[in-house]
Amino acid sequence: MPENLSLALAGDAAAKALFETPSYSGKLRHVLSIIDAKSPETKAKRIKKATEMLRTGKK
Repeated sequence: MPENLSLALAGDAAAKALFETPSYSGKLRHVLSIIDAKSPETKAKRIKKATEMLRTGKK
């Protein structure tokens, strides 16, 4: 898991709890989108989007 995503989830208990519940492929979808980002800005946007999706219950 990317370190930035780990840090973001550590600061958001609701998103972290929902990140732990999906299947391996569900987690991988979030992780790969962040890993594939080329610029730090894109990574930050994708991390924010992933944590917001998880917080609202979207997997």
